[in-house]
Amino acid sequence: MKRSELSSVTRRNPLIYGSAAIVSGLGIRFLSNTHQEISPDIFTLHQQGYRFLYVGLHKSLWETTGVQSVILRNHLNVPYAAMGDNLIRGRFYQAIAKRSGLFLVKRASGRQGLLESAASLKEAIKSHINAGIDVIIYPEGTRKNIPQYGRYGTFFTTVFEAALELSQSNEKFALIPINVDYSHIREDHEMLHPDEKNPRTLHMMDSLKMLSHLGDIYVTLGNPVILNQAKWNRKNLAAHIHQACLDLIKILPINIISRAIYSLRQQKQTDPAFLFKKIEITIKELAPYQDRFRGFSLQSNGAELFEKLAKQRREFKRWQEDDPNLNRFFKLYRDYIGHLACQEELQS
Repeated sequence: MKRSELSSVTRRNPLIYGSAAIVSGLGIRFLSNTHQEISPDIFTLHQQGYRFLYVGLHKSLWETTGVQSVILRNHLNVPYAAMGDNLIRGRFYQAIAKRSGLFLVKRASGRQGLLESAASLKEAIKSHINAGIDVIIYPEGTRKNIPQYGRYGTFFTTVFEAALELSQSNEKFALIPINVDYSHIREDHEMLHPDEKNPRTLHMMDSLKMLSHLGDIYVTLGNPVILNQAKWNRKNLAAHIHQACLDLIKILPINIISRAIYSLRQQKQTDPAFLFKKIEITIKELAPYQDRFRGFSLQSNGAELFEKLAKQRREFKRWQEDDPNLNRFFKLYRDYIGHLACQEELQS
């Protein structure tokens, strides 16, 4: 493997990376409905030679390659992605992954192992940025906070310790909060059925299957954060970027309808007329966030919105069935906007 003269960074192999970029680019263009919202300040800083550390909430494995494809399409420097070493099996596939622009983060257990993993991650981030390479990372450390706990996880502070050290070394450097919202999480079935044989979607070749199933995808790259003030430490910076990512979350029809259905199922109410009305009530409850609505509006008809979604996801045609698996499904998509709904309930 070719190594940077500035660091121990594994350089991309042009053939491997080029092939992956072409396939991902074609997939984004022809096999998915990918929408993008990008802060114009990112392009300004890019022209000024800034390096970027992209930081986002973690919902799906698609983010590792999908966000990179959007960045490439906008003629920005494509970042190297941090990925857990348990997600790519075998030395052969790990070598290919590194040559395509990934760097592996050691999954560790025990206090000593975690400390060593954190130190290694910090040095990897700094090495890449110092070598002129942007980085993308998801500091929650797992996609499973929402399905397991019903809320987004806090960000591990190691990433932000690295960011602060980079900013103190006079590196032209900025943090970019990012977020992706989905009408279909690629591995929702896997995350909702933990007793099945796992991992089901955690091998490298499966990434090719991620190009045709996602429906509408909303990729948002938020306003850059330049660390030119003394107020930051790793904890308040982690909290600030975490909130910046939460502020990018969009509200999709699947979130609204799942919230309405889950509420009615808890009440043992299965009348479709109640559901359509409940969908419209749920939309009104989230009116303060209507600037985040995508695929519907305050005036949307509940029945029409439901029928359109039911044609795309068969789970919604079965919403009245007494099946605990359906409860988990609707709760998952409800909880992706749960922090917004909770705020409105507290204020009402």
